[in-house]
Amino acid sequence: STTTTTTTTTTTTTTEGIDTSSLSAYFGSDAQFSLFNDAIVASGQASFFLDVTATSTLAVPTNDAITSTYTTAEWNALLSSQSSAFSFVFSHIWAGRDSIATLSGSNGRVITTFSDFLVTVTVTDNLFLNTAAVVDGNIAVNTNLIHIISSPLVLPGDEVTTTTTQGEDTTTTTTTTTTTTTTTSTTTTTNEGVDSTTTTTTTTTTTTTT
Repeated sequence: STTTTTTTTTTTTTTEGIDTSSLSAYFGSDAQFSLFNDAIVASGQASFFLDVTATSTLAVPTNDAITSTYTTAEWNALLSSQSSAFSFVFSHIWAGRDSIATLSGSNGRVITTFSDFLVTVTVTDNLFLNTAAVVDGNIAVNTNLIHIISSPLVLPGDEVTTTTTQGEDTTTTTTTTTTTTTTTSTTTTTNEGVDSTTTTTTTTTTTTTT
């Protein structure tokens, strides 16, 4: 059993409603990622997206990309299963900060995501992660980089994997309990019709993993 307590104070400026103070804030404030954010919530791993010190790369499908791949019933089924949502979300995230330039110079590289999903980098007339094209990227959120992709990396039915050892199914369960206390002060200013919000947030997160 491991208990970690982290206290972080972050000051960020938000323009036109997009909050980059944390991954959680970013996905919660950018409407084009609302479905991916629903999967984050369903995964039960909110603490990861509140961490402002981790360094990772995220390849994220927009709402349109998800709805063009998943039917409503398939997506609702994914959200109803914490393990499926976890697999889906963390199949799109890996350690390290890979820019578009880095990925474009890595043709044939195989990336292992946090869910042990394999992603192959292909560079032709475009940059592809498996069969998903990278349509935009290098969006910096703290020490993380987000790239927008044309379709999910994980297809319907592929969210849950089972490891078989010597003919027997093996299941590993990790239970994470997170308590977060956040104090926020906000100042909003308007310049030439554009609202800018400066937010100072102090977050104390206690995470216990068993």
